[in-house]
Amino acid sequence: MRCFLALLFCLNAYLLNAQTSKKGNVITSSGDTLRGNIKEDSEGLATRVYFSAGGQGERLMDKSSITGFGFEGGARYSLVQFVDPLEGFEKKQLFARWLVRGYHDFFTFWKQSRKWYVARGSNDSMYLLYDNITLPSGAILDQDNYRNTLSFFAVGCSDLQSKAQVLNYPEASLGSFFSSLNRCKQPSSVNAVFYNELPVSKKIIIYGAGLPMGRNYTYTGQVFLRLVSPDISSQTSLNVGLGYWYLYEREKITNGEKIHKLQIISIPVTIQYNFTRGVVQPYVYGGVGPAYKNEQTDASFFGVLVEKEIGASFTAGIGIEGYINQHWLIRADLRYELIFHYPVIGIAYRF
Repeated sequence: MRCFLALLFCLNAYLLNAQTSKKGNVITSSGDTLRGNIKEDSEGLATRVYFSAGGQGERLMDKSSITGFGFEGGARYSLVQFVDPLEGFEKKQLFARWLVRGYHDFFTFWKQSRKWYVARGSNDSMYLLYDNITLPSGAILDQDNYRNTLSFFAVGCSDLQSKAQVLNYPEASLGSFFSSLNRCKQPSSVNAVFYNELPVSKKIIIYGAGLPMGRNYTYTGQVFLRLVSPDISSQTSLNVGLGYWYLYEREKITNGEKIHKLQIISIPVTIQYNFTRGVVQPYVYGGVGPAYKNEQTDASFFGVLVEKEIGASFTAGIGIEGYINQHWLIRADLRYELIFHYPVIGIAYRF
């Protein structure tokens, strides 16, 4: 266990340091441009950035101090204001990434593990576009509005207006639509396209869970890096990390008592699919990776039997993630890795 905790600490430190900042600049409220380094965080960038320059420490900058920012040779973000029809038509301001700039400007941002879009109309009003919002059961809570909004934007461009009703939600599809729309509405205007610049979301997750069962119990500790590519699927992730499982079982037998202890240390690489994108997200996953098993059985009269094994292991499981906020989540998991594990429930922190 001590060895695992040491490895856990070292891996966590390595992954945290791996979240390096990128060169970029911020535009202050007074119009000045400051050059330095910005930490990448695809979801958190909607509300703030961590900026450093001139050897000084990182400082948090938000809409009160900047109007936009960008990464050198990469994505650019601008402060946008819109009315949210899903929250009582409340006015909101946040940073959104440019996808298309022209007669109609088009942006995207991440919030609550979901991708949203904002489009600027011909009257400079900003419109929020979203896909179906579903419950864990699959029932639709809020119907999507992006197709009808695109049809409204495309009035006067008949081909695009009919295309709007069959468009998929990925940003490449919608970005291409707005690029064509700008050429239709104002052929002579400048039409800049940025929608192919899709950063991969990188999240470090630390997870601890267990399950007491009277005299028996099991617990686990895990730290892993989760990668999500919006180009592929916002609900599919690649996960790699380090995991520790401990199982203790005690039962009476004819000649006394049997105590069974099992420890598993593994480095699984898994692909996980989350069925929904809301607060509660059921998931399934599978993968492979090296694993070490240390199993000890003490059967009193029969003595102690120790079995150690190392090799490749298939991993598969199902579970539910419930998001408390941007960082904290509750996770219940049922897993197969060398053995069928007892279900566990615990809490995770997402960096």
